[in-house]
Amino acid sequence: MPADLGCSASTGRLAAEVAFAFACWTGAYKFLAVFGATRHFSREWRCRMVTVAHACLVTALAGWDLASFRRNAVYWEMQGQPYNCLERLLFTVCLGYFRFDLAWCLLHRTEGPLMLLHHCASVFGLAMSLFGCRWAPELTITIGGSECTNPLLQMRWFLRNSGRGNSPLRSQLLLVVELTFLVSFCLMRLCVGGCLTVSYLANPATDFLGRLGAVTMFGIGLGFLGQVFGQAARRIRRAKSGENLQRLANLRRDEGEDDAAANLRLDDGDRILHSNNNGFQLRHSKI
Repeated sequence: MPADLGCSASTGRLAAEVAFAFACWTGAYKFLAVFGATRHFSREWRCRMVTVAHACLVTALAGWDLASFRRNAVYWEMQGQPYNCLERLLFTVCLGYFRFDLAWCLLHRTEGPLMLLHHCASVFGLAMSLFGCRWAPELTITIGGSECTNPLLQMRWFLRNSGRGNSPLRSQLLLVVELTFLVSFCLMRLCVGGCLTVSYLANPATDFLGRLGAVTMFGIGLGFLGQVFGQAARRIRRAKSGENLQRLANLRRDEGEDDAAANLRLDDGDRILHSNNNGFQLRHSKI
């Protein structure tokens, strides 16, 4: 497939395609709101289901493109090239989704500044690439590498907010998902992303806006990584606090306090810890 075949579309047609993609993602969200099996779920649950669908779709498209049409190319030589038809579809789908998700985040005010910065940078970079017909290989790799870990992130949220109690199986599954997400997130954002960013900056053929975008997205990835590790540290501290509460309750029982009073004290401590955790989740709901 010629690399510049996708660049033959006019600006008006590209804008119409992006608007159609935005309407499709919005329609999927609205469909989940009225569909019988999912209409009783929260609006964040429905938004995250759309996010999962987007992540799976664009990861598949990016992988297909890199494996089929750019498999014999060297990344150093690909940087800055125009997009082909498949990459044009990929960028259109992504741009429509990020417009939808940015509008959703602004409407419901659930995200922090870092996530809003990520969405704004994504919309700007995708629009510049799509309408300027440039940066296709590097954006394809960025999309595939960053979105392939997103289903694990959403599965983690679904498990933590399923409301089905803390069964041993659910706790073990959550631990496996969290560890897998943490390892893959670090690998893709820090290792692969860092190597590609250094390679991009070292290439004299890349332009200023492309370099600025590479540094911006890598910096945002580091910010997300800091949030993930920060939340992990808070969970460890919360687990230790829960153990301390349990030991205190056992000590009270040994000192003669009845079981009902000790359990009430333990439940009060658990409610405080749980409310603190929910506050963090509300402000950083996509993390």
